Amino acid sequence: MPSKKSSPSAARKQRQPPPSRHVAASTSKAAAADPFMKKVIARRFRIDRQIGEGSFGQVRLGTDLKTGKKVAIKMADLGDDQIYTEFAIYRKLRGRKGFAKVHFSGHFANLAVVVMELLGRDLESAFTKCDFKFSLKSVVFFAIEAITRLEDFHKADFIYR
Repeated sequence: MPSKKSSPSAARKQRQPPPSRHVAASTSKAAAADPFMKKVIARRFRIDRQIGEGSFGQVRLGTDLKTGKKVAIKMADLGDDQIYTEFAIYRKLRGRKGFAKVHFSGHFANLAVVVMELLGRDLESAFTKCDFKFSLKSVVFFAIEAITRLEDFHKADFIYR
């Protein structure tokens, strides 16, 4: 806290944190707080904001710098076998409707990463946009889509439990 003798501009200068050594001073506060923001994977996929998180790791929105399209980037600890299993499943489901196409799988910053097609809005954000009420028609549509995906999953010799 500045002393009573200091000027208002001196007080403002004292309250400002020093620029981070890891992030350019011109970046936003969100980017400064996020060590992955704006980093590039495989010289092609820029990491943008976090859009999900679970026990396995994080899901981030990203941008394919070659095409300009948005992608989903899953990031997990290297020792987590779940992300490798998920990648193998996606590879076997390649080309089937409703399953994301994988663009890249590998390591980045001591993490296992899978970069995949972003399929669209998630069910929770659709529910929020509809004021937390789905019509019967929407519920039936979602149910048919879910059952169809499970059928395709089973046709690829996988069992979901």
